Amino acid sequence: LTGKGTLGGYSSFSNDGKSLSNTWLAGNDEDFTFDGKVTGADAFTKTGTGRMTVAGAWDNTGAVRVNEGTLLLKSAASLGTGSLTVAAGAALMGTSKSSNPLANSSFTINGTIQPGQSATAVTGNLNFNGKNVTVGTTGRIVVGLRKSAGTSSPNNSYLTNIGTLK
Repeated sequence: LTGKGTLGGYSSFSNDGKSLSNTWLAGNDEDFTFDGKVTGADAFTKTGTGRMTVAGAWDNTGAVRVNEGTLLLKSAASLGTGSLTVAAGAALMGTSKSSNPLANSSFTINGTIQPGQSATAVTGNLNFNGKNVTVGTTGRIVVGLRKSAGTSSPNNSYLTNIGTLK
């Protein structure tokens, strides 16, 4: 790990002793921001029920796992090139610019994915770089809708899906 930020009340790593790759465990039950990055072959696991806001561009090749709580991406953030998995009960939220799509090798969602910077966001874009996103039986895709002034129904101008929903 490099950069600035506080990893919360709990942070540890383990090394498999062979491949020179570490697994970082970070998180707690409070919200925090990490502006740094995960590097090298390191893997990363988000733990704890709090929200971790990621603002840095990670360049790690190891797996990224959101096991608990929420991982919130700022628009310039990225999560390396290894696999990205969101566990049941956990969430991936945020915004990734079309000029800065997520570059992970695969995406498996067993929890929640929600575009936008908050649970009530009605705008946002999570760009998976044209790759397949596997949503498991416990997975949810949450999209906020906005009501027009003076109406009782949502006014959704568009919802873009590039790919096939099955």
